[in-house]
Amino acid sequence: IVSSLMQLLFFGTPVIWNTALAPEWYYYANPIAALVRAYHDIFVAQAVPALQPLAVVLGASLVLLWVSSGIFERRREEFAELV
Repeated sequence: IVSSLMQLLFFGTPVIWNTALAPEWYYYANPIAALVRAYHDIFVAQAVPALQPLAVVLGASLVLLWVSSGIFERRREEFAELV
């Protein structure tokens, strides 16, 4: 399932196609698209990127880091045995 979702995100990320074609809600659903759009704004359009989608990506990243750290700390011994 994870592999399929990653492939869907890969092809749904606007690297080759124009970022202006995607609706605004798309950048909140696909966090990688917000990063690609920010790089596009900086390097191609030579403009300051929108900060709200980047703040959403930052917030989601921090929440995922906190959750994954908690899971790792609870299962540290199991993880060592699996590796």
